[in-house]
Parts: sequence; structure tokens; C-alpha cells
Amino acid sequence: MKYIKIFEQFDDNIIPSQLIDVIKDSLKININKLLGCGKFGCAFKIDNNKVLKISTDLKEYEYAKKLKGIRNKHIADIYDVYYIEYNNEKYVIIIKEYCLLESNNINKKIESFEKYSFGDMTLTYLSSEFLHGDISLHKFKSYFDEYEKNEGTYDLSEWYYMIMELRKHKIYVKDLDENNIGYKVYNGKKSLCIIDLGLGYWNNINFKKEDEL
Repeated sequence: MKYIKIFEQFDDNIIPSQLIDVIKDSLKININKLLGCGKFGCAFKIDNNKVLKISTDLKEYEYAKKLKGIRNKHIADIYDVYYIEYNNEKYVIIIKEYCLLESNNINKKIESFEKYSFGDMTLTYLSSEFLHGDISLHKFKSYFDEYEKNEGTYDLSEWYYMIMELRKHKIYVKDLDENNIGYKVYNGKKSLCIIDLGLGYWNNINFKKEDEL
């Protein structure tokens, strides 16, 4: 299959290469670049500065449906959501906003949070308290008093607002690492955003007939 030759990182065991052709032809899209593959799926850059995500993580379907058509400041916008059954397996298909990854910059922020919250919580795997409890911006910023003393002023409030935006939509994504966090342009300004809404969860999903590809 031609994509395997073009995309050296592509793993046919995660997403069957034949399925990519089916989706590409059904949606009449051009696949320009493989952005990466994880345990549950792969993401491709397509025309019009958008991303095609194909995944077996069906929880991402529910979260993407919540956000479809909503403009977000700290979450990659969702344009279309589908599902397809292929060889007795269900797959989620999401067309979403392309966001820029800056892994080194994101890693610095993650390491800072882990170091200066003194193990209370991390950004890579958010605590249940942070996702569900009452965490104020003041408390969030208080973790960084020592950071500012030792390493200089550094505003991490965008992380707080990103997490609050996820909470607003009742989206409880915990895996915030350098591959899932990037930047988007919102109202002409660069804004921290979460790219991946997956949880590695695939049970008890109620698919909508109108979303079937």
C-alpha cells in the first residue's frame, strides 16, 4: 500500500492501510503528511490546515461530539466526527484543527509544574482533585512561587485556563504530555491548547447513526 512507503513511521497494525484508502475516498480528502501514531490511532495532516484522526479509542468519539462546531480557545476545534466498522472493528474518524507542536517548550512547562508542585500533582497525569475538585487560579499559581524565585517569572495560567475549559465541557483528559499539547491561533493570538482527547477507552459507546461513514 503506497502510504506505508511514504509514511515511514506508519504502523499498519494500529490502523489498517486499506482502511485509510476507504476513508480518504469516502471523505474525498487528500492526505499530505503523517503527524504521528500512538497506541490507539494515527493522525494525518490534510488539506485546508486540518487533521484527520483515526482511532480505536471510542471515548474520543464522545468528547469530539461534544465539541463539534464549538470554537475553543484551549482545545483544538472539531469540524466533523464519524465512525466506521471495518473488519469487525469500530474506528473513530475526526476532522479537527491543525495545531503547532513545540515539544521542547511544552516539556519545560511540564517539568516545571512537576518540580515546583512538590509531587502534589503533575501536568502529565492530572490528579482527580484537579479534574473534579475546586482548584483556584490562586492555588494553581502558588505552586510556582519557588519557581519564580529560582528560575524567573513564568506565567502558567494558560495551563489552568486550558484545564478549566476541559472541565467546562466535562472532558476529563488526563494525559497531557508534549505530544498532546500544542498551540493554536485564537483571536489573532497564540494560545496553548490540547490536541488529543483520547483516554484509551472503548466500552459502552452509543454511536449515532448519522455519524456512520
